[in-house]
Amino acid sequence: MDAKPSYYGSEIKCEDVPNTFPPQQQTRQPGLEYLMIPRPVYDNPHYVGTGKLNN
Repeated sequence: MDAKPSYYGSEIKCEDVPNTFPPQQQTRQPGLEYLMIPRPVYDNPHYVGTGKLNN
């Protein structure tokens, strides 16, 4: 059985809960778009806006 944290079952604010995540490090950037298969879709060429920003 897992040990429960000391704050388990009591009413506390989110700010009072200790941060249990370890520090993270990233030695390199995740990747290059031109190497991804399938290519990421960042703009839909068929999207038609509502026209609210037109004068």
